[in-house]
Amino acid sequence: MRDEAAWRRMVVLYTPLICHWCRRSKLSPEETEDVTQDVFRTVAQSIDSFRRESDKSTFRGWLRTIFKSRAVDYVRRNAAEPGGRGGSEALRWIENSPDHDAREADSTTKALFCRVLDFVQGEFSQSAWRAFWLTVVEEQTAKDVAAQLAMTPGAVRQAKYRILKRVREEMGDVE
Repeated sequence: MRDEAAWRRMVVLYTPLICHWCRRSKLSPEETEDVTQDVFRTVAQSIDSFRRESDKSTFRGWLRTIFKSRAVDYVRRNAAEPGGRGGSEALRWIENSPDHDAREADSTTKALFCRVLDFVQGEFSQSAWRAFWLTVVEEQTAKDVAAQLAMTPGAVRQAKYRILKRVREEMGDVE
């Protein structure tokens, strides 16, 4: 990847998600490190080939496909090693594991959302960020926030819109 800042941001945002997938696949911490490194190596080599051709073509889906492939390759590569765990049973489990465990996926998405908020906060004024926070996180009305921050309700809604738009850009296809 040629943009070092974008690469770092992607690694920070998606490493926990890949680790989550590894845990669900019952990989050890050591195996998780190896598979995560393999996933990012593959992404770096093939990021130029990713194309979002439809609403169903998502970066996260593409990343999940890469993860499954790297995890299966890892298990196959290490199945013959003495003392290794898993073997063909683990391989079948990885290949047949469900794509979503709602509770863990929700927790992982929340963690991703928090990391994205940390990334984008510095791009906005303190008053805009406060307006966003009060309306989105604390669920206060634009009218109440406007009174607290000496802003107009329209300015509060605009700050909320601009920041949410930026967060959605960073989060990509995460719902």
